[in-house]
Amino acid sequence: MIKVRSSWQDAMRDFQTLDDYFAIEGEIAREIQNRKVTHFYHGEKSLYIKCHYGVGWSEIIKNWLLLKKPVLGATDEWEAIHALQRINVDTMEPIALGKDDGGYATQRSFIVTKDIGKSIHLEALTQKFPDIFNRFQLKRALLKRVSDITLKLHSHGINHRDLYICHFELCIPGGIENIDIENFSLKLMDLHRAQIRRHIPERWRVKDVASLYFSAMDIGLSQRDILRFMRYYMQKPLKETLNRDKAFWKKVIAKTNKLYRRDWRKKPNWILPPMF
Repeated sequence: MIKVRSSWQDAMRDFQTLDDYFAIEGEIAREIQNRKVTHFYHGEKSLYIKCHYGVGWSEIIKNWLLLKKPVLGATDEWEAIHALQRINVDTMEPIALGKDDGGYATQRSFIVTKDIGKSIHLEALTQKFPDIFNRFQLKRALLKRVSDITLKLHSHGINHRDLYICHFELCIPGGIENIDIENFSLKLMDLHRAQIRRHIPERWRVKDVASLYFSAMDIGLSQRDILRFMRYYMQKPLKETLNRDKAFWKKVIAKTNKLYRRDWRKKPNWILPPMF
């Protein structure tokens, strides 16, 4: 099965079979376990293809035992991209999707997306250009945009499962020094683990928010920044969310602590509201 968006069918007419897509050569952007991302040019068009080669039964069983949905291929990302587009969250432009008739654990699949252009992810921005990131208006605008995106996802039954700041790409067509804080694009990427349902169980909301907190813990945020995110995300006055949503935020803190200790083998340097 191969799907190509109608607006791209002429441009992709050279690729007719799954093997045609899997034979695409280019610069390998990422290769992890059973998937590979390749940047390639087709004519003058700059594109990416993410190929999945089957996860194997051991990975599937491990996820089942952990009560997690296994990522079997590219279809979940294709559906997540379209879900984000429907709620006006910036992300990649999908071009083509394909999968073979292989078994549950061995199915090959791919997704092709358009290159988003010159960009920098937020983790790199904070590490390489701290002076630019810490400009008050830019940092506040990014905090607002990240919280708005997270709220939109969760309000529409979508959880990311890998919601780290490195998966937010800030588009900088005019260069890093010329970011327009009144009109910038922040794209959410790496959606292959995303889940879509009618309502998100609280544990998955906690997981997403804690992943954000964990990944932003060492980038120089202040207590006021954290409080601002809490207010933006909950869409209510700060005093109200600190009182009424205290149980939720305690779960976020506990999950963040677990993530930090797992990855860094040490206690985090907490930046917490006074009541915690």
